[in-house]
Parts: sequence; structure tokens; C-alpha cells
Amino acid sequence: MPPKSKSTLKNRKTTSSEIASKDENEDAAILEESSATRAKSADEVKKSESKLQKILTRTFYGALMVAIFFGLIYAGHLYVVLLVVLIQVYS
Repeated sequence: MPPKSKSTLKNRKTTSSEIASKDENEDAAILEESSATRAKSADEVKKSESKLQKILTRTFYGALMVAIFFGLIYAGHLYVVLLVVLIQVYS
């Protein structure tokens, strides 16, 4: 097979595998640059929070979210519309 000329190499389209590898390389570079805090190990989590404490925390915040939702439904149309707009904007 004859070697490709430079103009052929410049004009050729990028393949999907090349795009995927480029995206992966960019993602890895972004992760390396980020200054995220270190995640806790399993032992550290066990020490900081008991199983009962986790259940109570999740139950409390779950009930709070349900109560807020029903409160918005009870409040009327305008607040439901605002809830939908907020969810669409922030998600």
C-alpha cells in the first residue's frame, strides 16, 4: 500500500474510536487537575457513624423531603410550577 500524502491525512475524518480515546484522555487530565478531597475509607466511616445513626439520618431527611413535596402540592399551582422549573434548571 502506498504511503498516504499529508493532504490526505489532513482531510480525513476522525473515527469514533479516536474521538472516544481523546475524550478519555481529557477526562483523565481533568481528574488529575481537580483538587477534590480524599474519600474516607470504610474503617473511617464505621468509626464516624454507627448503623443506627445512618438509619435515623436517612429516615429524618426522607420524611423531610416527602413533607416538603406534599406541602408544595398543597400550596397550589404556582408553587408546583416553580418546583418543576427549579428541578429542570438544577438537574
